[in-house]
Formats: sequence, C-alpha cells, structure tokens
Amino acid sequence: MPYYLYLVAEKRKKERERAEKLREKLLSDIDEALSELLQLVPFQDAYIFGSITTPHGFSPDSDVDIAFYGLKDEDFFDSPGSADRINLARIAEDDFDMPVDEDHSAFLAELHFNIQQTHGPSFVVRSKNVMETLEKNYLRKRLPGGTIRRAVFKIMFPDDRRGKRIELSGTNKIKFKRATHAEDVFRYLRNWGIIID
Repeated sequence: MPYYLYLVAEKRKKERERAEKLREKLLSDIDEALSELLQLVPFQDAYIFGSITTPHGFSPDSDVDIAFYGLKDEDFFDSPGSADRINLARIAEDDFDMPVDEDHSAFLAELHFNIQQTHGPSFVVRSKNVMETLEKNYLRKRLPGGTIRRAVFKIMFPDDRRGKRIELSGTNKIKFKRATHAEDVFRYLRNWGIIID
C-alpha cells in the first residue's frame, strides 16, 4: 500500500474514532437530559433512533432523532412555564447584545414581527445584520418585543464553514441542523437572555 493511502486511511480511522466518542458522549448527555425533561413534562417513553444508535454510523454533522410516546399536548405545550422558555421580546430591549467567544461570531439574520396598528401588518427583515438594519431604519426603538414572532440567528465557528443557523419561534420552538456545537448554541441563547431556564 502506498504511504499516502496509509495516511488517508489513518486519518479516516481517527475521524471515525472521534465521531464514535462523540456519539457515546451524546447518548450519555441525552439520557441525562431526558431524565431532567421527565421531571418537567410527563411522557411514557422516549425513543432515540437514527444514526446516533448505530456504532460508527454517526458523524459530527448528524442530527439527533428522538420520538416521544405518551406525551400529551396539554402537558407539553400548556404545562406551567412552557410559555416562558423562549423570550424573543429580549431582542427588542435596549441592552440586548450577542457576545460570543473570541473565535466565534454571531448575528441576527432574520426577524419576523408585527406592528401594532389596526390591520396588524407583519414584517420580515433579512440582513447580514438585522440589528444594524433596524437601527439604520429607526425601527429598533419602535420594535415592540411582544410582537416578535420568529428570529433566526447565525453563529459562526472556526471549524464549521457554514455556521449554525438557529430558528426560534413562538414560545418553545428551537430548530437547527446537526448536533455539532449544540452546547455552545444553548449557552449563547441563555447568555443572551433568549432562553429562560
């Protein structure tokens, strides 16, 4: 076997080993998180499926699939505090800021909101920096926090060219692809005051 093929094979082997360690850690973290969730929201069973259940079938770009059995809408969506999980109104506050670690960057890429008028017009602002766009168009100070329906943040990491697109809507919906940097995403959202524990 030529030496360069050996090097490629070794690199792939190490990548598979790292992915497997990540998979095992995530399974442990998921088990812990599900135990905590069960204290807040009653359900009968949680089924973890997909690539995370297959040894050496998971990669850092994989998502985590969980299905719940016996989860009632009224227990999840109407449980005490469920309406307080996401605070999109925080974006409208004067002191809202998005600090991140030195080698990361973050910006608000999209914002959906209504204006309190007779016909309740709705607006969508998409920009590489929505906060700056709102400032320059004199909308930031007039943005009523309670009318924000959806926000999309983009967080850039040095090892992820595409970055992480995080969609938040309503009072309890957070959506992003790939499990990579999930801990950082939730840490930032908590630090910014968007997620309330």
